[in-house]
Amino acid sequence: MRKTHDYLHRYRGIWRDGGICRIEVYEPAPGEGTDRPVIVCSEMQENTNTSVTNLAEILAAEVVARHFPWLLVASDGDEQPVVWVEHYPAERGLREAFDRVAFSPWRITTRCEGGVTRRCLGTPHWCRLTREEVNALLGRASVSR
Repeated sequence: MRKTHDYLHRYRGIWRDGGICRIEVYEPAPGEGTDRPVIVCSEMQENTNTSVTNLAEILAAEVVARHFPWLLVASDGDEQPVVWVEHYPAERGLREAFDRVAFSPWRITTRCEGGVTRRCLGTPHWCRLTREEVNALLGRASVSR
């Protein structure tokens, strides 16, 4: 995998603007045996707005639409075309944690959230990962701390 993007994503929380998370986009190199990109969404310590966990299906829709809009139209029977990983850095006595998030179904819809109509994916389901498992998903790349 090669990292193609690393930036701060500003988003609207449930009721107000001001959310911020770090987005790292990894794309497979030719011949790697996978064609699914990996997106790591890191909770930022300075985020005083809605957690990335509370808006996973909205943030994933926003970020995938920015980088891979054609992947938002995958059919119901297809495997999820993007691997979405939430990263919670160690802070205030809490240990670093990673979760792989699956959206069911992988279908773009809209919903009203905090008085604003927003695009979103299906219901998120979280599965805890170790740093080693995340690094394995990324191949030789290592997720930033």
